[in-house]
Amino acid sequence: MHVLQLLQAEHGDIERALGLLERACAAARAGRPSPPEAFAQLARFFLAHAEGSHHEKESALFAVMAMQALPVGDALLPHLGFAHALGHALAEDLETAVQAWTAGGEQEPVLEAAARYVRHQRAHAADEEGKVFPLVQRLLPAHLLEPVRHRFARTELGHGRLSDALQLLRRELERLSAEA
Repeated sequence: MHVLQLLQAEHGDIERALGLLERACAAARAGRPSPPEAFAQLARFFLAHAEGSHHEKESALFAVMAMQALPVGDALLPHLGFAHALGHALAEDLETAVQAWTAGGEQEPVLEAAARYVRHQRAHAADEEGKVFPLVQRLLPAHLLEPVRHRFARTELGHGRLSDALQLLRRELERLSAEA
């Protein structure tokens, strides 16, 4: 599979996880039981996979783009680096808010942190798919992407596949929901 197809598939999986987070928030706002552990599982998924393994894969692609001096302007790659750092910080904020809620704090900061993360992640994915991926498709020959694909495989050996992690997350959220 082409590296861009792999990244787009992961964006789809991350979007599905964002949908799970939104549904958990909607249930909480509607007064339905929302176990803190469900939000903790979601935060851990985003940190380990969206901001972890997925970020590693994109960084490998961005490095090739920089080495090949693609005509992306001076701001695009630094902007993407900043967006990744912000995404990680927002996922950490979500995890911290969940920990505070679990320790007896309020749930509202969790819902607010979740909304910020969802907004950011969607805008970031749209940026990549609308600006970066078309450039890569047009300007990087396939042979330059082969080492990136190998890096993706090494990343998955260390972290597991994002799609598999999403399936585990779904099962765990279903279990937690049934127990609530």
